[in-house]
Amino acid sequence: MIALDLNVALGLGLFALAGALWLAAWLDRRLAPPVLPGTSPTELEARAAGAPIGIALIDRSGAIQFANGPARRILELDTQQRLPDRPWVSAWREDLAALRGPEPVNPYRVISAGSDAAFSWWLCPFGDLALVLTQELGQAARGERVARTFLADLSHELRTPLTAILAHLELLRDPGLPEATHDTSLRLVHQEATRISRLVQDLLTLSRLEAVAEFDLRAADTLVVAETAIADVILEAERRGIAIDLEARRPLPRAVADPDRLRQVFVNLLDNAVKYCEPGCRVRLTLAPSTTALAITVTDDGPGIPPEHLPNLTRRFYRARPDGSGSGLGLAIVDEILRRHHTALVLSSPPQGEANGLQASFTLPVVEQPAEARHA
Repeated sequence: MIALDLNVALGLGLFALAGALWLAAWLDRRLAPPVLPGTSPTELEARAAGAPIGIALIDRSGAIQFANGPARRILELDTQQRLPDRPWVSAWREDLAALRGPEPVNPYRVISAGSDAAFSWWLCPFGDLALVLTQELGQAARGERVARTFLADLSHELRTPLTAILAHLELLRDPGLPEATHDTSLRLVHQEATRISRLVQDLLTLSRLEAVAEFDLRAADTLVVAETAIADVILEAERRGIAIDLEARRPLPRAVADPDRLRQVFVNLLDNAVKYCEPGCRVRLTLAPSTTALAITVTDDGPGIPPEHLPNLTRRFYRARPDGSGSGLGLAIVDEILRRHHTALVLSSPPQGEANGLQASFTLPVVEQPAEARHA
């Protein structure tokens, strides 16, 4: 009986000790700050500082309690670690709610943050907090998204001329078609086929530009380049009754440029101006030197461009006029070439109805100043 009493007492004591240990552990988990094992918040920040991905901890109110450098950059946090005013913040709140809902999930989402930027995040519970892992998408993922957009735009651009060509070819099969209608259909088929040909040529040009690692930048005689470009478009301008003026202050300094690519810029800008000007208009190509740069401007006194279109004119396939006959790639080519020259195209247009409908300008650095100019 005594032995039994001792065994019972020992068992009860062990049970009580196990219960006390469990209670202590439970209280420790409930009351201690939820940090990674063996770390304090300061140690966590130090360890995560060099991580290649973003790491953040969020409390139940949605406030960010900790974020390492990559997380602050990717999520655009301010000095108070608050989220920016961005469209994706609503998705952020939805995922936090889903993480803490009656049927918890670990949300993963890819966010598009602009035409050439994207990032992802993954959320999981971490005690009373939420742990967030976020990272920027790699170049391959961005390239895949750009390729999908490009193919969609290209399909849209080809659909219209191909539909018109097929419709008129079907019409031309009618043996009783009037001669005037026959001639009109042939002209439209030729016009749309020419449009496709130009589109393909411009696409090839863009592809070649992007494939070239570096341009052959050297001291270029921009006046000679400008005169050559005008010679390329003058016949079309005269046919449309449009005058082209070249204004240059002599002697001109040489500028850092790839002469062949710069000529392409001039041709595209002049061709764009001629295409959208009415008969009797004038187009001016101006070369204005300063001590350190050469300012180049192409202006016309055509109808101008509504201001809402100006920011989009260098986008591929974008047209301010839906009935435009061009490929929608001319200014995109200009923009790409100038980007490789470490400069940018600036487009401006006064209110419609005023002179100088569209102005396209950019600058190139000067590599030498003629002696006559230096002593003037």
